[in-house]
Amino acid sequence: ARAVPLDEYERLRDQLRAYLELAWPLRPGTELGPLTGRVPAKHLASFVWQNPWTMLATVPAVEALKAAGCRVPAVAGARLKGPAAHDLVEIECVPVGMLHLETPVATCHACARQGVSRPKHVQLVRPTLPADISVFRLENFPTMIVANGAFVEALTRANLSGTLAKPVDTTDG
Repeated sequence: ARAVPLDEYERLRDQLRAYLELAWPLRPGTELGPLTGRVPAKHLASFVWQNPWTMLATVPAVEALKAAGCRVPAVAGARLKGPAAHDLVEIECVPVGMLHLETPVATCHACARQGVSRPKHVQLVRPTLPADISVFRLENFPTMIVANGAFVEALTRANLSGTLAKPVDTTDG
């Protein structure tokens, strides 16, 4: 990683985009490849967090959610070390939905980042929400992870630990 002029960044970004299966936004600082790190715990909650926007789950938790009919894009291949590392997978939360913004927000023309602070009242734009993915990120607020009602219900039914679900509202625009 290094700072480069805008035209060089755009050239590199466009070359990389051809290799991605999903339409991920490739913003400066994007990290690709397997998650690496150490898992010091022997016993894990069903969900653990490397940071507030990187969700990992135990294999049994992912299996329980899938058995409940949830589409959970789990990514194996993390290069983790430690007593329970073999039991974790990263959940790939694709950025697809949109946060409703009360006022227009300036968007960086180079990287598409919007300078948005977390609102006190979270409202999602209903037409942007995916029908076929149970857990995802928001395009205009990628650190926020959203789960649909079926996912939250499955968490509760299977008594899975390590998450906190808060209800949000939706709007048509």
